Amino acid sequence: MDKYTYLTFDQRREIEKLHNANKRKIYSADRAQTVFQDNIAKRGNRQSAAAK
Repeated sequence: MDKYTYLTFDQRREIEKLHNANKRKIYSADRAQTVFQDNIAKRGNRQSAAAK
């Protein structure tokens, strides 16, 4: 399986800027980053199935 990549906070800010250009707040980089960090913390340290 390929290695995952994650959006950086700067990339999230750019998405926020582009989405909010239509005068509707539909994306928050701060909120997205918080959710991402919470999800990483919740999943803990996973081991691959092959290592078990």
